[in-house]
Amino acid sequence: MLEQYRKEIDQIDEQLVDLFEKRMDTAKKVGEYKKERGLEIFCPDREKAVIKKRMEQTKNPAYRQYTAEFFEDIMRISRSLQAKVLNGAQNFLYQPADFLNADLKVVYPGVVGSYSGEALNKFFPAVKHKLNVNTFLEAAKLVANGEADFGVLPFENNSSGAIADTLDLILSEHLFIAGETYVDVRHCLLGTSDAEMEDIKEIYSHNQGFVQSGLFLSSLKADIKCVPMENTALAAKYVAECGNKKKAAIASKLAAESYGLKILKENIHENSGNTTRFVVISNKLTCDNNCDKISAAFTTRHKSGALCDVLAVFARNGVNLMHIESRPLKQKDFSYMFYIDFEGNLADSNVADAITQIKETGAELILLGNYRTENVR
Repeated sequence: MLEQYRKEIDQIDEQLVDLFEKRMDTAKKVGEYKKERGLEIFCPDREKAVIKKRMEQTKNPAYRQYTAEFFEDIMRISRSLQAKVLNGAQNFLYQPADFLNADLKVVYPGVVGSYSGEALNKFFPAVKHKLNVNTFLEAAKLVANGEADFGVLPFENNSSGAIADTLDLILSEHLFIAGETYVDVRHCLLGTSDAEMEDIKEIYSHNQGFVQSGLFLSSLKADIKCVPMENTALAAKYVAECGNKKKAAIASKLAAESYGLKILKENIHENSGNTTRFVVISNKLTCDNNCDKISAAFTTRHKSGALCDVLAVFARNGVNLMHIESRPLKQKDFSYMFYIDFEGNLADSNVADAITQIKETGAELILLGNYRTENVR
């Protein structure tokens, strides 16, 4: 009996293949028509109407939802074919990055002794012109305006997570990620030369320094005040300039050496492998044959399964999705943008197809960069 059922299914499938080919031929003609007239591929109202009609035509009520899913898949496949007719191969305008040029101008937030400065020295060991500013925004503006060739900003920490300000600035200033590097973050409590632990009443640092040292801070006296600053090295510099033994900073050992501060307590961070990922930012999209990691951001349509539609594109095209996280959209209450990292190069055909297909789902995708992966050491 089972074999008989299978034969029936095979016969039906043969008919479906013939009908599918006819439908795809017609879908291709529709794509050519749209190309000639500059029309959009995706017509959500048309698709909704088609699905509704096909559900109504389904005689067995138990199958109506399956009918909807069946035609959603067929129309997605048709859109993919039409996109190739309309767009051809994806062409991305990018150029190789010259990171080895000693005459580059590279900006970082902070002062001598900052982790950002350490990241800059690691990624650009030969560069002569290092510009330091107080804030992430100032660094991003200099790169966006072309006053600096590249910038180095902290992007995420393996203890405290994403550093939201950096992603927001990359998006708002229309910047790109051109590279990445990792820095071991070893926080110390720093004070003046005459300070002791019991003297401390105020501690200065970047918010990330406080978050990453939360367990240590909770062990201190309750009346100690934590004061946020733009970065850890600026906090160390401020404490040194004040010369007040009641003030301390959470910063690096290098910051202690740079500003003549005393290390009151070493390694106060909770995670013994505390590491921050820094990104190199540019006002141009850069890429070469060695680039193997792509960053992007996207928003989806407000419909059930919209995020699944986007994620399914990666699986269908054999693209490894490395990271995804949501970020609230400030201009829209309870709406979100998704940040993703995935493997690949913009010259890869499966990557180009995936990017095209993501847009076909109705998602708005912003390409943030293609660069070489650095392994955490």
